[in-house]
This record gives sequence, C-alpha cells and structure tokens, in this order.
Amino acid sequence: MSVTRASLIALYPEFADTPTTQVDGAILAAQGRLDARILGDEYDQAVTLQACHLLAISPYGQQARLVAKDGSTTYETSLGRLLRMRAGGPWVIGWRP
Repeated sequence: MSVTRASLIALYPEFADTPTTQVDGAILAAQGRLDARILGDEYDQAVTLQACHLLAISPYGQQARLVAKDGSTTYETSLGRLLRMRAGGPWVIGWRP
C-alpha cells in the first residue's frame, strides 16, 4: 500500500480542508526523506506522520498546528518514536540495513 491523500485524511481528518496539492506535495516530500529498507512494514505509517508534520508546520496547517513549546509537532514526536524502534540508532555509511 502507498500513502495517498485519502489514506492520510482517514487517519488525520484535521487535514481534510488542506488543498490537495499541498497534501500530495507533503507526501512526496516525506517519501523522499524516509528509507523503506529501514522502516519495512511501517514505511507508510512513517510517510504519513512525516507528511502530517510537514503540513502542520506549513501555512496551510494552522488548524492542525499541534506544536509544543520546543517547536516539535505531535506528528514529529510520533515519527521519532517509530524511527527509534525501527532503526535503533545511527547507521554506518556503506553498511546495509
């Protein structure tokens, strides 16, 4: 399965009023920032959370701006937990996951 606007909004309806081009752009940007080899079965979840974070910090994300005092969003916090579970720490260049 791949992440689509419909699947993102099914999980996070706070982005329902966000323009389609913004959601699609955030999904593409998120896919470019994450590695499916490391995330495995949780790649789509990670893409969704990264896209939500990108949307929340954009001007179109005013309604979904769940930002903590340190500037992080709830989506970014959840993504960080997921990445720590899957990747567990730094990877060395040249080593395969």
